[in-house]
Amino acid sequence: NKDWLQEKYFFCPICEKSTKSVIPMNEKLHSVKTDEDSRLYYNELEPMYYDIVTCSTCWYTSLREHFDQGQATYHYFKKTMDPLQTRLNFKQDKWNFNVDDAIFSYYFAIFCVDQCFGTNSRSLINAKLWLRLSWIYNNCGDEDREKEAYEKAHEYFMQAFSEGIFDKIKSGFGLMIVVAAICHKLGDDRNARFLLSEVILKSGADK
Repeated sequence: NKDWLQEKYFFCPICEKSTKSVIPMNEKLHSVKTDEDSRLYYNELEPMYYDIVTCSTCWYTSLREHFDQGQATYHYFKKTMDPLQTRLNFKQDKWNFNVDDAIFSYYFAIFCVDQCFGTNSRSLINAKLWLRLSWIYNNCGDEDREKEAYEKAHEYFMQAFSEGIFDKIKSGFGLMIVVAAICHKLGDDRNARFLLSEVILKSGADK
């Protein structure tokens, strides 16, 4: 796997320290297929195992795409983290990362959402985390947890839609199509049809 990975430095918005993480080399990754809910499959390695970044100083943890958006003060966050840092053995050596480490990092990122993000972005970030967790459980063959995580993703995506978040982001229409696919997969065809009709009406897309 090391041939497909590289180190990258990130600036932690909570403790304002530089931290290092391991990420895939995108130029070496080639997807072999795509699901309707936007999941990409690769032969070389599983990139989403490396989508989470953790600050090695304060343990602030988030999806890489949202890492710089954390808003908590260091004093507040440190009081939350201090008891956990003494009890948990949080593995951060991603050169030797396994699926259990990846799952733990996603749950830690979910924990950090309420601690470090404003209410206007929590639902969407939670939805993305739960969706990727469902994909990881799919890799593991754990159907019960996969379904639970998928349902959580559905719940948070619909919450984000009701909050008007999709209208505020550039990828809003594409995301609505993805959420419609998630709704359909879970048997929520009413919301699937509603979301697709919203895309058609608002974007002018051909039916």
